[in-house]
Amino acid sequence: MSIRIYLPILYHVNKDFMKTLTVFTPTYNRAHTLNRVYESLKRQTCDDFEWLVIDDGSTDNTKTLLDGFIAESGSDMIIHYVYKDNGGLYTGYNLSLIHISEPTRLLSI
Repeated sequence: MSIRIYLPILYHVNKDFMKTLTVFTPTYNRAHTLNRVYESLKRQTCDDFEWLVIDDGSTDNTKTLLDGFIAESGSDMIIHYVYKDNGGLYTGYNLSLIHISEPTRLLSI
């Protein structure tokens, strides 16, 4: 399995900027549904979360869409996008555990 990470992962994180919750979205060719998730996350009144999207080898425009979300959100929302070759849903869940900031709670949507 080859993993390509499009955003740098910070190993030494300033605890003042750590989020309490990681909202995790595994995806495979579901770019058409990600906008609803993004819009919902933008409307949240609590901003103590980061959004982690693990792309399981999508061949649609998922990466382009997430790049747009990242550019649009700026520093208002922390979005991590990770692309990996297709390996099935469970591999996305396993990979998410590597990429969450600790201490945090993981919410999969």
